[in-house]
Amino acid sequence: LSSYHFNPADFDKNRIYGILEKNENELMLCFEGNGFGIFNKATGAIKIVNEARGLPSPFIYRMIKDTEGNYWMTSYGEGIIRFSDTAFKVFDASQGLPSNSVNDVAEWNGTLLMATNDGLFSLTDGMGIQKLIAGGILKKLLVNSENHLLYTTETAVYKLKNIEESPELVDEGAYSLLFADRGKTFLFGTDKIKVLTAADSTYFIKSRRSITMAPIADRYVLCKIGGLFQLKGTEVDTIPGLNPKEHNDFRSLDALNANELLAANEKRLYHLSLRNGKYDFQIFEMARFKGLKHFRALKVDGPNLWLAGRDAIFKVDLEMLLKKDSVVQKKYATVAHFLENDIDFNSLFIAENKTVFASSLSGMLALDEKAYLPNKQPPTLDLSEILLFSEPLDDSLYRTEKGLVLPYQKNYLTFSMEAITFTNPEN
Repeated sequence: LSSYHFNPADFDKNRIYGILEKNENELMLCFEGNGFGIFNKATGAIKIVNEARGLPSPFIYRMIKDTEGNYWMTSYGEGIIRFSDTAFKVFDASQGLPSNSVNDVAEWNGTLLMATNDGLFSLTDGMGIQKLIAGGILKKLLVNSENHLLYTTETAVYKLKNIEESPELVDEGAYSLLFADRGKTFLFGTDKIKVLTAADSTYFIKSRRSITMAPIADRYVLCKIGGLFQLKGTEVDTIPGLNPKEHNDFRSLDALNANELLAANEKRLYHLSLRNGKYDFQIFEMARFKGLKHFRALKVDGPNLWLAGRDAIFKVDLEMLLKKDSVVQKKYATVAHFLENDIDFNSLFIAENKTVFASSLSGMLALDEKAYLPNKQPPTLDLSEILLFSEPLDDSLYRTEKGLVLPYQKNYLTFSMEAITFTNPEN
């Protein structure tokens, strides 16, 4: 007989009303007052999922698991709640990071790297989270054309040729962005860009802080809050047709090919083409991407465009959008407030295995598209309390002009989750 005890001070929040076996090592615990917990029998550790993690109600009484991996639970005040933990994951302090803040993500020699406020960490399937560089705030990561890893601290830029060697100092200074292209390395400071060439020469470009940068034809485009600007040689200028007074508040940018790129703010998505020194534009209203709110980042991945907002990531068919002006999208949604803080601007990253990552002050968000289960929410029942799962639906559920109602001759609800989720009005 094994006995496990919680903190006595939290007793009122952790009264257990239901237990469901998740696997041979873990149990799902239903709490009256603290959501539910995923309890590891071997370690005694418990991960709490409550209102702080987006759960609508802290009062959970009973839980079942369907054949698709969804967890359905009864609650007080919020009816039936659906939970799926197979697609979206957050890597934060609870998984071994020293802090929740993940500042940048990169992939180097098949290993995913995370720059944090307390060093550099790797994430692998077999080893989990491992510390590579101890201590100190790391801001940005960059893998250059020579397959060397560059990273910034608060005071300098360093280079690693491989993980076994000591880092080399590249340059001293506080830099907010790194970019490498065509044999040049761009170090972005507060009011100027320092450019290091392959011939070991250095020159400076006067320019204030940028979010990111991408090549287009014989020049580059700088993405700033204040607008999109072109960099040709050492000169930064506005882009003809995109007056910063009218087109600003940009959040993200990515190259589509050698002559095209995409950029976006909260209101519009911009497709820029540059051929023979002349720009062409397509501009799409963000409202066309149904469900996208609080846009933060975009990323081009082959035929797909990924867009990230609050509580959802979208995959858009680029050919349909650019050639036929048609929006074909898939939405991958989390529960509300899955992350306490929004993801960072321009932080989407697609790994070689097609996992989608994003950095934030709340940790690193990861989406495994193959494991995602569509969130087909059951109709909302205007009930203040559901405490019982019972037999399949007979004739106890009806639809009227006012919505779904229960017959008064029964004092409890009997149903199956499939019935509520998939029943059509005509049935």
